[in-house]
Amino acid sequence: MRETFLGYEAAAKLLNGVPPKFTFGDMVFERYRMGKKSRNANGGTSFIDDAEARAFPVGVPGLFLTRFGPADYNETVNTIGLPRYTKVTPQPKGKGTDVDSQSNFLNICTKPGALRRLRAQAA
Repeated sequence: MRETFLGYEAAAKLLNGVPPKFTFGDMVFERYRMGKKSRNANGGTSFIDDAEARAFPVGVPGLFLTRFGPADYNETVNTIGLPRYTKVTPQPKGKGTDVDSQSNFLNICTKPGALRRLRAQAA
């Protein structure tokens, strides 16, 4: 791909500043620069190193599934999870209302082999 890309007519434009999204062949490349781990967790390092990339197919039915867990309320223990929960509780003496909303979800890849890690090669 590297040799082909170097001969690509838009390569000069890309080399002067890679755009956030570009198409090469039938593949769409999209930069994601905002993902940082929490500064408290490990110094604010990136989820994906600058010399790495992640690739995965899109538009594949059933490749990714989302499953929901119940809220952390007493009345939802041992129940099937819903996409979202909202609980409204009046404050004492009619001084207002507390509103709590949450969604507890997990995204699952059903074919983990479809997830690929790409690494830059030294020139």
